Amino acid sequence: MTALMRAKYCWLVASIFFILFMSSCSREDHPPSSKDSPVRSAVEPIAVRLSVFADSISRVFWKSTRLTIDSALSPPSRDIYSLKGYVILKKESATKIRSEYEWIRMPDSWRPELAVEAIAGGSLAWCKSDGFTGKVKPKEIPGAVYFCPEQDMLYIDIEVE
Repeated sequence: MTALMRAKYCWLVASIFFILFMSSCSREDHPPSSKDSPVRSAVEPIAVRLSVFADSISRVFWKSTRLTIDSALSPPSRDIYSLKGYVILKKESATKIRSEYEWIRMPDSWRPELAVEAIAGGSLAWCKSDGFTGKVKPKEIPGAVYFCPEQDMLYIDIEVE
């Protein structure tokens, strides 16, 4: 067997093992898209993550999507989730938030990424405050928090463990 034939044989065997390894990964190893996950309305998971407002929450509508994947290229660790959702605040809490922070109105073209039938998010005026976002989530956590003063509602788009 010549050196060229040995090299081709080794390449063929390595390719077969690679294909078998990749095909053994099931779809369950990959995070579901946010379209696949249902809209949830349980308050407790949001109250735990936004503990500053735990007593101020009236209702919630949210989705989470697992961002981390346990694989050979991404070793197991604490799971990270993308959390998007609406938090309807109690009137007194919303009034306090409205007056305590400087809010900058988002462009009219800005819309929340998550669409929920119970929320008419597309026609609402949304605002953002860096001071408020800093109070709600640590700077190390990616994401943003928006406020709709007319509806006493927050829109959260953050990553959580």
